[in-house]
Amino acid sequence: MTPPITAYIALGSNIEPLRWLQYGVNRLREIGEITAVSSVYETPPFGELDQPNFLDVTVALQTIHSPAVVKQILTQIEGESGRIRAQQRTKWGPLQLDLDILLWGGTAFSFGEKPWRVPNPGIAEYAAVAVPLAEIAPDAIYPLTGERIADIAARLGGAGIVRRDDLTLA
Repeated sequence: MTPPITAYIALGSNIEPLRWLQYGVNRLREIGEITAVSSVYETPPFGELDQPNFLDVTVALQTIHSPAVVKQILTQIEGESGRIRAQQRTKWGPLQLDLDILLWGGTAFSFGEKPWRVPNPGIAEYAAVAVPLAEIAPDAIYPLTGERIADIAARLGGAGIVRRDDLTLA
């Protein structure tokens, strides 16, 4: 039997966000054990600015599934929320649910037709990705540079990102 690996999954939404984030977390429990859930962060949109702010969380998921299987399930969960990537007018939202693999153990690789890249490049580019991840995995290493996730989050800063302690996911 394949030993479980810890994957970090980002969830974001700006259409009925609490509903869809909770839905996403609940569905992820069906494919592995969630060992940590970050606080909920409210983040301004990027790319397309004329839309509501996003709510973002990151979870640590122990799973025995392959990255390709997990990505397929993430796409299925997004579709269940009403998101169909091929029908979006822009990749920047607004959207019900966005699910992305951020880290997979401590490895770097590409997979699938797109190809999907792990670690997710958004970690090094966007505080909205790095800050929630750093909360639950500060000492995890970004495999492309050897940097700690906490150091990346600190470098990117948190301008405009608000930790919403008034909102929690079960």
